[in-house]
Amino acid sequence: MFAKSIALHTGIQVGGRAVSVVFGILTLGILTRYLGTEYFGWYTTATTYMQIFAIVVDLGITLTLLQLIAEFPEKSEVVVGTIFTLRVASAAIVLGIAPIAAFFLPYPRALLIGIVIVSISFFFGTLHQMLTGIFQKHLKMQQLMGAEVAGRIALYVAAIVIAWRMPDTVVGYWLLLGAMGIANLCMFALSFSYARKLVPIHFVFDLPVALLVVHRAWPIALTTLANLLYLKMDTVFLSFYRSQAEVGMYGAPYRIMEVLVYAPTAFMGLLLPVLTASWVRGDREAFLNIARKGFDMLLLVTLAMGVGMYVTARPLMRLVAGASFTASGAVLEILTFAVCAIFISTFWSHVIIALNRQKKVIPVFLASAVFALIGYKVFIPRYGMWGAAWMTVAVEVAVMIGTYAVVWRESELRPDARGIVRAFAVAAGMAAVLLPLRGEPLVVLFATGMVSFFAFALVVRALPTERLRRMLCNRAATR
Repeated sequence: MFAKSIALHTGIQVGGRAVSVVFGILTLGILTRYLGTEYFGWYTTATTYMQIFAIVVDLGITLTLLQLIAEFPEKSEVVVGTIFTLRVASAAIVLGIAPIAAFFLPYPRALLIGIVIVSISFFFGTLHQMLTGIFQKHLKMQQLMGAEVAGRIALYVAAIVIAWRMPDTVVGYWLLLGAMGIANLCMFALSFSYARKLVPIHFVFDLPVALLVVHRAWPIALTTLANLLYLKMDTVFLSFYRSQAEVGMYGAPYRIMEVLVYAPTAFMGLLLPVLTASWVRGDREAFLNIARKGFDMLLLVTLAMGVGMYVTARPLMRLVAGASFTASGAVLEILTFAVCAIFISTFWSHVIIALNRQKKVIPVFLASAVFALIGYKVFIPRYGMWGAAWMTVAVEVAVMIGTYAVVWRESELRPDARGIVRAFAVAAGMAAVLLPLRGEPLVVLFATGMVSFFAFALVVRALPTERLRRMLCNRAATR
């Protein structure tokens, strides 16, 4: 029964995230077409700037909440109340300082007003995010996902109305950021009302609990800050040295990349409990076997996705963002390599969590952050969005190598060479078929890519067809 609950819980998360992604992409298409490259650059700069402060507000508290209410269920009310109090206070202070600090930056006044408006959105967004652990603990993710989907749909509808009825683009830019705030307020209101039915939530400050939160959260906080520096500072540097139009051209494909990188997290959400259980009970052979097979599957999908994304990048950007963002397709081609590296490093990062060696990976993220900041300072002023894109690739590859080094040192896990060869063979076959067709319509490329993927995967036996056949036979026998 519990296994079924976990499966349902995971399916709801994946399904809810998929719906949110669809509406996120649809909203992106409206924003880019309505705002154009320059004003979408404003939108990208304002939201990225506030994302930095929102990440600072979190500092690992969301994950710590889930850990503590699982360990101390009898104190869940005090734990939740204390963390909620800390979150409200830190969000009010940090997100209140952020728009004031922005007025010292070399941005147009209209853009700065947008930062003030969007700070309200991030205030409610960070409160909504904090409640995630409560729903995960009680296996009630359908309620949280319902709130998120409602917020995404509300923002999509608001974007349509604003783009249709507001001819003044600057005012429309402000209204869109305000609509984001209203959508996040609705999400928080819904999730808060649902969460209070599971755990009473009110303002509490218990000093021992607060100190425990800080003690537990600091490794996650340090890693999060390092991630922040190399994931978000490229856009900030770009906004300092290049035009807002170029920021917009870079921001659109970057949003596509951000959407895609949720996929390996969902996959590892299924694999992580099994990996953790096998390692905790000391079954090293089972741990290595599961990890290798999981990596084989992830690498196969990652490389195939990379080929497909590279080939379709330009028509995809025209479809999603409009004709004025055609040049962004070339940026997305570059970011394809970063996406592949992120997929693989996400796998290794979750293996590190299964090994309970999170502190061991902190130097990797800190070194990557320093490398990124130096690279952004050197290459972005000279090469603009191209320098930002290639530095993003370089940093993500460095993180991928560093996280695997930690996995190897702690577990001596080696991927199966046969699985690697098969994955590259499938990707090479797909590339040979798709590259000559780059001028064809997107639907043709997509259909051809899917057919060629399954064809080559079956030829080189990259897909677990025998296991699938056994599963189907067993299921048929039980009917």
